[in-house]
Amino acid sequence: MASDKENVTTFTTEEIAQLGSLARINITEQEGQSLTSDLNAIVHYVAQLQEVHTENIEPLGNVHGAKNVFRKDTASYYANVDAILEQTPARSGRLIQVPLVVDHDEN
Repeated sequence: MASDKENVTTFTTEEIAQLGSLARINITEQEGQSLTSDLNAIVHYVAQLQEVHTENIEPLGNVHGAKNVFRKDTASYYANVDAILEQTPARSGRLIQVPLVVDHDEN
């Protein structure tokens, strides 16, 4: 890693190739050049973000001011459970059957 005139760390294609070797990833010369360019662009962008003055800025959770509304998780009693179960496409006794969403195929 080298530092340029802005004191920002940059990466060489040789370092990217070494990183690929350590990760056991085959990186072609063209991919290495592209990854080097992309990584250096990211590093420069992060350096640019670090220059932003944020001393008196409060952290922002979202831009629209919405907040989570938490409520106590309590069980409820429904008087018409049978009416609800009659509307379900499939059931087993007093349980609602739902389609399988996880494939058990190991292949």
